[in-house]
Amino acid sequence: MSLKVETSPGFFLMLALLLYLDGGLIFWAALSAALLHELSHCTVAQAFGAKIRCLRLTAAGAEMELYQQRPLSYPAEFIIALSGPLANLVLAFALANLPVPNRFLLAGVHLSLGAFNLLPVEPLDGSQLLRIILSVVRNPQWGQRSAKALSLSLSVAVTALGLMLLRRSANPSLLVTGLWLLSRNLPKRQKTPRSHQ
Repeated sequence: MSLKVETSPGFFLMLALLLYLDGGLIFWAALSAALLHELSHCTVAQAFGAKIRCLRLTAAGAEMELYQQRPLSYPAEFIIALSGPLANLVLAFALANLPVPNRFLLAGVHLSLGAFNLLPVEPLDGSQLLRIILSVVRNPQWGQRSAKALSLSLSVAVTALGLMLLRRSANPSLLVTGLWLLSRNLPKRQKTPRSHQ
């Protein structure tokens, strides 16, 4: 099965916006950190025998859809979810200790991306890690419900914090991040079929 890559219009819009705001080192450092993050997920998933059905590039980053004939074990799911942030955190530590130009800026980009992805908010890796832990502790249904409830609560909190900080500064980054997380966590309304009389 060949890897299918989908891109949304928002992905190109976000790339253009980031290039406009900072076409220099930070942009390229963030792009390479994100690519390393997703490459780590893909490599580890394939090592566990999972096939990647689709890689979606969106305004918020990348989402990987796996295809496997039988479900992955909880340890395999956990390691796959952890592999992206772990790659960023390991590289952040390595860069901070290497005599390379702009090492602290590069390390900071990797550290920020790795730490952000560990937040227990969907669709970030931390939410998957929490769901797996809670599923093992009790049961999968409880783990799923609890992880979703915490994810929604935290996305509301990040949005509220972004609003408060926007009043003190002109930087809307946290508010935009919070709104994106909130949009991903608000319950979706089920469409009810209309009856024809």
